[in-house]
Amino acid sequence: MTHGIRDAGSVHLSIFHTNDMHGRLEAMARLSAFARRLRAEAEAQGRLVFFWDGGDAADRRVHFCSISKGAAFSPILNAMGYTLQTMGNAISLPYGPQAMAAVAARANFPILAANCRDGDGPLPEGLQEYVLVPLPHDLTMGVIGLTAPWGDLYAPRSRQNRTALGIHSR
Repeated sequence: MTHGIRDAGSVHLSIFHTNDMHGRLEAMARLSAFARRLRAEAEAQGRLVFFWDGGDAADRRVHFCSISKGAAFSPILNAMGYTLQTMGNAISLPYGPQAMAAVAARANFPILAANCRDGDGPLPEGLQEYVLVPLPHDLTMGVIGLTAPWGDLYAPRSRQNRTALGIHSR
């Protein structure tokens, strides 16, 4: 017998995830159609549906992403029905906190980046460490977002940017 644990009921979730799209516009229409189909199928089965991006949807090497410092990609993800994103390092490291705030300002969903801060200072405006998602049966799902520092793969530039922008692992 377990004490203190109650049967809260069942919650059926479908979490669809993308990562490292790097501004590939040519794939967005196809991905959007695929996502609509997946969402419709999951909802028809009574599932709660979440579309999450794990970061680096935009990429500074793509012209429209570069000139907008990533902010131009948020409306695309909005139109595709994303419900959450983690800030990747392709925008945060090269462009810094102001660019991260601009990306968040154009998104219709939370952007998570728990470790994108200057020391113990606040996160850039509009970013969150985590979200709590209310679910049926008085359940709550917690989601935290972390971005990976570039590490020594891009050294020495990586160390310089990590220090200047405060992106670090704890």
